[in-house]
Amino acid sequence: MTVPPDDGIAHAGVAPRDDVFRQQASLVASVGAVLLLVFALAPPTADEVKVEFLTYGVIFVLVVSVGAAVLPWERLDRRWQLVVPALDAVAICLLRIAQPDAGFGIIMVIPVLWLASARGRLGIVLGSSVPAVVLLSQVALERNGIIDPVRPASLPATGSIILTLALMSGVLAASYERLRAQRSLLFQQSAMLEDALDSTRVEESALRSIMNVVPFAVVTFDAEGQVTHSNQTARDLFARFGVGAGTPWEDVPLFGPDGSTRIDPQDFPLLRALHGEEVINEVLWLGLRDGGRVAVDVSAQLIMRPDGSIDRVVLVMRDLTEQLAAERRRDEMVTSLSHEFRTPLSSILGYLDLALEDDQIVDGTRERIEVARRNSERLQALVGDLLVTRAGDARAAAMQREQVDLAAIAREAARALEPVAADRGVRLVLSVPASALVEGDSFRLRQVLDNLVSNAIKYNRPDGLVEMAIERDLERGEQVLKIRDTGPGMSAYDLDHLFEPFYRSESARGSATVGTGLGLTICREIVDQHGGSIDVASVVGEGTTVTIRLTLLAGDRA
Repeated sequence: MTVPPDDGIAHAGVAPRDDVFRQQASLVASVGAVLLLVFALAPPTADEVKVEFLTYGVIFVLVVSVGAAVLPWERLDRRWQLVVPALDAVAICLLRIAQPDAGFGIIMVIPVLWLASARGRLGIVLGSSVPAVVLLSQVALERNGIIDPVRPASLPATGSIILTLALMSGVLAASYERLRAQRSLLFQQSAMLEDALDSTRVEESALRSIMNVVPFAVVTFDAEGQVTHSNQTARDLFARFGVGAGTPWEDVPLFGPDGSTRIDPQDFPLLRALHGEEVINEVLWLGLRDGGRVAVDVSAQLIMRPDGSIDRVVLVMRDLTEQLAAERRRDEMVTSLSHEFRTPLSSILGYLDLALEDDQIVDGTRERIEVARRNSERLQALVGDLLVTRAGDARAAAMQREQVDLAAIAREAARALEPVAADRGVRLVLSVPASALVEGDSFRLRQVLDNLVSNAIKYNRPDGLVEMAIERDLERGEQVLKIRDTGPGMSAYDLDHLFEPFYRSESARGSATVGTGLGLTICREIVDQHGGSIDVASVVGEGTTVTIRLTLLAGDRA
């Protein structure tokens, strides 16, 4: 929207022809009223009126009025309209000569107002000069005997009238200018508001369109708990429950995490949010018309106004039914497979024990059987951890705390994985001190190192490098273990989700290496149980560094 042009003459919302005719009509009405008062109530004598000047004046007014009504002012420059009040001033002067005492001079205010409406200085000049020229011309004509008035106009009185009209013109012109500026400002503000409203409408429409395609339900409530908006997903979801738009929120069949305990209306997420409580990712169950249940992840956020009052509550719900069913099937499968693994592992360990009891086995064969037995025990422990992780409590894995040498564990892990590294063309470099004492479970720490070094080897590039180093941080009192590889690296998104159960990075998913996505989860839990920390830094295309920090033993701080 743009501000319409304003030449200072036309009125807002009025066509030029209508504007000119309206102004002229006011003058005609004023002249008619004066004539009615003078000649109807107190008719003057022949000596008190100049009939010919009265006739000229009336005819002049009528001719100007006809011109104001019929001329195509909309096709002419607007400033031509100012000719009309100038001619009106001449007509009023003729009427004033015809009857000085009739009060026609007062009507001079009307053309002055009209002329003063011209923009800026032009309004002041026209409003002052036109009446002055007309009135002074009357005085000059009378003084020179060209016209014979009923009573000659007084020069001081005429000057007083001219001065008064000039002052009035100046005041009116300034008032018009202020009004014009205010009008322009209002148009600008109106345009800005209209643009803002248009943008708001577009954004609201876009937001509604986005909300209607997102796969989660969004419902907004006012401070009284009444629904003010809901997206298509929410409407579809509530339709499955038999809940209509007019259903009170307290009648919604909502159940607790167990799926059977009906939640009291006072504990509904909406009411809790209205009371200022934070509701984030709570798993609840909604009842269906057929008696079934749907699991939903519910979050509620209270939105406040600047004055501190409640504006609305936004309720977001996501259907978790299929996800929970998939997780349940996955857990059942993992449990089944884990138990199936345990049976053959127990048999393998039993036969390996029997083989080791045979005194006829040569030393080289015995050593190989012992390696197979240790790895079978580790595999059995891993299967146990898998069951623990499935149950969501990896911290329950049994730990035996004792003084252990982290450097020795690192050397054992490197020695065990050296053949794997050589087979893949990866160089394994070990840089550890003679000893690095910490308190912990040697089996669990070996499990961590095996997992991390194995990953560094498996996901490395051909001719890559894996470095495992241990150093002391005496200032923090920690043993610092670092495992660095030259693999493909990981994105920031992968790093954020790396320790989640069953999560595999993009590079891991794109490789031919098979994995469960549980190894790092278990590693973090084991490190946490040791009171340590594990951090991963990675650069895509350059590699990854895993840093583990464990507390130094008091006797190993020198």
